[in-house]
Amino acid sequence: MIEKTYPVATKLAKNGLIHTQKLFQLLGEEASLLRKDEATELLAGIAAEKQLLVTQLNQFTKQLSQILNTENLALDQDGIKDYLEKAKNAGLKATELSQYWFEITELSKKCRDMNEHNGACIDLLTRHNQRSLQIIKGNGQTINTYGPDGTTSSELNSQNLVSSV
Repeated sequence: MIEKTYPVATKLAKNGLIHTQKLFQLLGEEASLLRKDEATELLAGIAAEKQLLVTQLNQFTKQLSQILNTENLALDQDGIKDYLEKAKNAGLKATELSQYWFEITELSKKCRDMNEHNGACIDLLTRHNQRSLQIIKGNGQTINTYGPDGTTSSELNSQNLVSSV
């Protein structure tokens, strides 16, 4: 059976790698735009492209799972390792698929790290914008602190930029 699924798995992994590379590139562009002030519209476009790539990568995962299921293997690192081993035992040269999978795995880790970093930047920018709006509107910010005995206390920090007379 592996003789039939192996060419499909190799082509699938190649496409998966291409999608993962595109996602990594988009995350890099997103990180670069987050450092600029005028990037709102461009960020929205990147978010849409990322969503499309994530959908394609989810499809890749489903198809890979189906291939591994035909060999009674799980969709995880061990399942891929066992699949590659079965391919070698069947006399198939598994170097191409093995290389694709290695690159997908390494690039996916980088994508995860970059996405977490970008998410933290977006969160920081969002909190900054919310605080700026609070100041402009004259709304105070509640600050929660802990006292020496461990009890919490809240105080209103109000710094109005504009006040009504």
